[in-house]
Amino acid sequence: MIQKNSTGALCTRLATEASAIQGATGACMGFIFQNIAAFGTAIIIGFVFSWQLTLVMFIFVLFMMTGKYLQNRLTIGSLIKDKKALENASKIAVEVIQNIRTVVQLTKEDHFFNIYSQCFTTPYRSSITRAHIFGIFFSLNNSIGYFITATMFSFGSTLVSNGTISLEDLLLVYNCILFSTEHVILSAALIPDYGKARIAAEKIMKLFARTPSINNGSSDGDTIVGYCCKFQIIYVMFYKLNFNGQLEFDNVQFAYPTRSETIVLNNFKLKIKAGVYFYILFVYYEF
Repeated sequence: MIQKNSTGALCTRLATEASAIQGATGACMGFIFQNIAAFGTAIIIGFVFSWQLTLVMFIFVLFMMTGKYLQNRLTIGSLIKDKKALENASKIAVEVIQNIRTVVQLTKEDHFFNIYSQCFTTPYRSSITRAHIFGIFFSLNNSIGYFITATMFSFGSTLVSNGTISLEDLLLVYNCILFSTEHVILSAALIPDYGKARIAAEKIMKLFARTPSINNGSSDGDTIVGYCCKFQIIYVMFYKLNFNGQLEFDNVQFAYPTRSETIVLNNFKLKIKAGVYFYILFVYYEF
């Protein structure tokens, strides 16, 4: 839990996920509903005056919606990988800044810089791939208006010559379908933002709904009474336990998950009898 939700990772989520949710709500939501209502009204008017032209134009709209759906799926898949890489980069940056003196003393600036740079390799490559794919979808969606114009007048002229519809009905259906489709295209451009907002909302709700393994608010069990004396260089902590029993540590090995190559405790042994004092010394150094 601590490694996955470090300070750097949480700061990255606060900076990206919260802003993504805010950017996809409010005025943007009203803009999308307004365009959907306009498109529905245009479809009704089109079916009233010429259902043949409306059905033909609806094929182009379905094609456009399919392209936007595929674009949204590609965006969501790549965003999950990019967010993990950005969280790792932020975690490294925060840890290095917090321990900058140790990093300088060990002359590891270039080492951590290379690790930090490698975290952006995956987002950089995926952004290049997405740029080409989005370019294709963008060109197709923006060219639909020209295909609609060509199809409307070619097929509409046939209907007018046959006496099925009048020229006024053709122009009315053309304007309704074309302008409503343009508004739908503008709304569809916001679909990637809603994909980002959905992923961000799922992660935030998952973090809020997480139940800790240890209940910090519980008052059950015995209370350990302790005293602490603080000195400038050495922390001395001594405790007198108010329960009976004894503790024994035998051949304990410990290393931090982020620095598994550094062994902190190796073959550590400690035996604490009941009713006795024990002391733990924490020594730290200022560079």
